[in-house]
Amino acid sequence: MFITYRPAKARDLPECLSFVSSRHAYSQNTLLQLDKMHRYILSSNACNYLLMEDHDQPSGKRIIWYSFKAFVHDWFVQEMTSTMQPTLTESLITYWQAGSPPFLTLSELADANSNSGTHMVVVNYGAPERYTSSEGCSRWIGSKSAEWMPYSCTGYNLKSLFIELYGNHDHEWAACMGFHQYRDYSETMSEEIMTRIDGAKPRLYGIYRERAAVQYHPLHPILFENNRPQFRFSHTEQDFLLHAMAGWTDKELAEMLHCAVVTINKRWASIYSKTSGLASDAICPPATGTDNQTRGAEKKRYILAYLRQHMEELRPYNQ
Repeated sequence: MFITYRPAKARDLPECLSFVSSRHAYSQNTLLQLDKMHRYILSSNACNYLLMEDHDQPSGKRIIWYSFKAFVHDWFVQEMTSTMQPTLTESLITYWQAGSPPFLTLSELADANSNSGTHMVVVNYGAPERYTSSEGCSRWIGSKSAEWMPYSCTGYNLKSLFIELYGNHDHEWAACMGFHQYRDYSETMSEEIMTRIDGAKPRLYGIYRERAAVQYHPLHPILFENNRPQFRFSHTEQDFLLHAMAGWTDKELAEMLHCAVVTINKRWASIYSKTSGLASDAICPPATGTDNQTRGAEKKRYILAYLRQHMEELRPYNQ
């Protein structure tokens, strides 16, 4: 298996949402509205949509896991943790359709990251049935998603992180991640919901920044670390760097981002310019007698290694 991660795009939605259909038994109408809501959130650039691919698989079958995260207002978190019924996704759709979307806009997210913080909610996630039908595969997917959580969740000024989970392996995963159970819906679910989710056990898990500060879990300091970015990367540059972190060549990046290699070179030049003013040993390779091509490759390697430890550089902030 040749596994990589990358930011997902709108074109990935049909394949990803098919995993939700098999996992949560949504109606066709709900799936249609879910697709529209995802596109609405994606158009705001105020979300975190990540997928994992196996490049040994044929095109169209490479996605083996994805998660779609959004950032929500305080009032929605209050309702979610007190009176809201499953499923979380359907509640989000209801508010969105009613003209009261609980999602932060890009400017609101940048403001929240720069000040008191934001709430992250996993809108949905999933994997193809061939990776969830057996216990071994399901646990492997869970371990890989946990392994990549720092890449997908860090760099934000988080106040909390929440996820609604359904299966026994999911609940074990939440416990291993140090999440707390905030809702067990089993006693209040309607007959219609119980029938539709077909024996699943929906529960809401999460962790608040304050609670993470007083308990020990190796992941929590990483999730809730709050550092201000040094560089003024544009949204386009941030998206580009998130793709580059997967280790693709410039030619592969050009194909993936549907642009020319010369455009990729210009983006690197802009990034070098922005980082050179704050150059340090951590981000700037030592001067040597190597040729320009080798020197350029070293610059990329140092910059990407630095960014993997400083994901705040790739998140929305007010400068």
